Amino acid sequence: MRMMEHMNIDGSSDPEDSSGAMKWSEMDLSHVNLNQNLSSWPHHLSTRNFESSPFPVDPVLNSRVSLWFGDILALSVDGLTQTTNETVDTLPDHILTRSGPAYLSEIRHQLRSIRTGEARTVASHPNLPCRDLVLTVTPKYSEKHKTAAETALFSCYRSVLERACEKNMDCVAIPTLHKGGGPSPFPDELAAHVAIRTVRRWLEQGHSSPRLVILAVSDHNLFQLYTSLMVSYFPRDSLHENYACSRLSIPDIGDEEGAPWLPDRKIRIFSNPAGGGAHSKKGEESGANPSFAHHPKNLNLNLNGGSGSDDYAEEGEGIMEQLNKDFLQMKEDVDKERLIFNGRKRRSLASLNETERHIAIEIETKERQERILRRARTEDLSSIERTGCIFRNGIDRWGRHLVIVVGKWFRPEAVDLDKAFLYLVRILDEINGPYSVVYFHTSTGGENRPSLRWMRAVYDNMEYRFKKNLKSLLIVHPTMWTKVLCWWFTTFMAPAIKLKLHNIAGLEELYNTVEPSQIQVPAFISEHDITINGYAGVAYSHTHSAASTPVSS
Repeated sequence: MRMMEHMNIDGSSDPEDSSGAMKWSEMDLSHVNLNQNLSSWPHHLSTRNFESSPFPVDPVLNSRVSLWFGDILALSVDGLTQTTNETVDTLPDHILTRSGPAYLSEIRHQLRSIRTGEARTVASHPNLPCRDLVLTVTPKYSEKHKTAAETALFSCYRSVLERACEKNMDCVAIPTLHKGGGPSPFPDELAAHVAIRTVRRWLEQGHSSPRLVILAVSDHNLFQLYTSLMVSYFPRDSLHENYACSRLSIPDIGDEEGAPWLPDRKIRIFSNPAGGGAHSKKGEESGANPSFAHHPKNLNLNLNGGSGSDDYAEEGEGIMEQLNKDFLQMKEDVDKERLIFNGRKRRSLASLNETERHIAIEIETKERQERILRRARTEDLSSIERTGCIFRNGIDRWGRHLVIVVGKWFRPEAVDLDKAFLYLVRILDEINGPYSVVYFHTSTGGENRPSLRWMRAVYDNMEYRFKKNLKSLLIVHPTMWTKVLCWWFTTFMAPAIKLKLHNIAGLEELYNTVEPSQIQVPAFISEHDITINGYAGVAYSHTHSAASTPVSS
């Protein structure tokens, strides 16, 4: 990487390291007038809010962050962050000018979609000064849904840092992401707090990568704002710490990961959110930080909840077991009752109004699904793959990918149900398009039957795109048990898939939907089909296999 020059606040330049950016610990702050900044605020904002700074001086952290003023493309970094939209059909003009429309088409073909608050990486273009391009989708801002928008913006910054860590980047540059939020941009002050606080919390947690995080600002007024906040979040001496006690308010400190926290809502934390009892009192006295759960280290697939149950999950208990308890107790609507969860701490929604409650549940659901997807992409799920109970195969006659489920090879008591769920998510994420499920119920027994509660848990925690992309569910060799179960499930739990479900009596009927060469049928299923339907299905398979295209996976 080449040597660059960095512009200081006074306009002077200093030779810098390989990124071209100066570390915050070395930046010239002699022209920053902290007293003037404080005197320009309203009186109620210039009071002292903390006895001591919530962000103490840390020279190590100060050496791992940089504030850059100028064109982000003048840097030379491992990761360059830019904004796009959910369909990945746009990039900032200065990126397109260098890379051209063909590069955008390549990215769109590779990524297909990115959700709001998510970040994904692609290989850089030769004309861009980075190894990888990190793309994220920022939320639109509205005052009515301020908390939801702020949390989504936090997720953008946090996800960028996570991708940089996964790619072992030495240096990542992040522009002012809120400027890419469309016609209703974030207030600069709010967005700057989110950006700088998230970086501070990330570095505090001891992540070794990226070694240097560069916050790149191209607007002069915004750069001045960032500088005043950097002094607060990354103080270099006791004067800066003292300044932060007045510059920052209690909501500004966020939670332990940098996510927003609004104490005025008085959301209380209980070890047991049923309310009352020794557990609730203990939760109030603990002084725990009320915060949302955002990231995989807190997940353990604890997507459980229920506002009136005494049977809450202990550490290590997964979603499926806990949801079994919820359904066993006949909750009216577990999704509506589910609380925001972090480790053993839960946030009660009872004190929120209907709009705030809806927003809080939306945020929790989105973050939960992001953590599930992250685990599905990264965890070792070979134990499920080896069972052969679920796998991708070819395509049906309408060109939709096939997901095959072999009921006889699925034994709920012998597999980790959390991992089975994650493996299904991984397959559907890889497909990321229309698909059909073929479920072989052939020769299954009681030991192969998952509980109705587990099936509901899987369906409830699936992303909407996975539900939408399901075009048909074919049940081969159904029994009275499967017919009754499917009627119950589609009537009371998942009516949206009722018209997509079809019972298939045998292989001959299945081959009207799927070419024989496009699906791998285990031998025991073919043998069973012969005993109940004769050789028609096998004969059809042999007749049509030679003329069909090979199985695509």
